[in-house]
Amino acid sequence: QSYAGATFLVACEGDRIVGSGALVPRSAAVAEIVRMSVAADCRRRGIASQILAHLCQAARDGGFQKIILETTATWTDVIAFYRRFGFSITGYVEGEFGTDVYFELMLA
Repeated sequence: QSYAGATFLVACEGDRIVGSGALVPRSAAVAEIVRMSVAADCRRRGIASQILAHLCQAARDGGFQKIILETTATWTDVIAFYRRFGFSITGYVEGEFGTDVYFELMLA
């Protein structure tokens, strides 16, 4: 998987990286958010919300019309998180490690 042209964000506390996320162009109109993660002991503090908000703004600034992403179906808190941001579920796919949930957010 290529991350060419991606925008990477990290959240730090001191010299420790506590969160990350990336926006990867997939076409002229579509960007994908990948590698969203927050350290377990730093969750529920708004870090993921800040990263996601910045990545969504970067997509808007880059002229993308849609953001896509995927996560694991058993991560119900993560699914609810993305839905709160306005992402819609577009499908479910059985993968090697279980079911993946696919999302999109229309920007234009």
